[in-house]
Amino acid sequence: MSLEERRADPDIDIAKEEYQMAKGNKRRPSPAAAKDSGASWERSEQQGATLKDRLGADTLAKLKLQAETLKQDEAKLKEAKRLEAQAAKEAEQKKREQDFGYLLNESSLDWKKFK
Repeated sequence: MSLEERRADPDIDIAKEEYQMAKGNKRRPSPAAAKDSGASWERSEQQGATLKDRLGADTLAKLKLQAETLKQDEAKLKEAKRLEAQAAKEAEQKKREQDFGYLLNESSLDWKKFK
């Protein structure tokens, strides 16, 4: 940016920058200079761009596919665990039904009903 362009820009305080340069301090880039420096990361943050906006369509599609695959795998695993628990419960119940002590304790004690 030339000196004339910088003087024309109302966001830049040239007198302050000239004072700092004469004093020997390092000059900090002005907001206008930051815009021209190609700081795309800062611009995207200022505009509120999200990660979704910055990613390409193909990368986003791959991530969505991977997320869907992970959800399906998790659902399959959960269903397998549920079926395994159900099978174990049924096996335990079958084992108990063959135990005479269990059957005796679970039966009603009112034998007069069966006379």
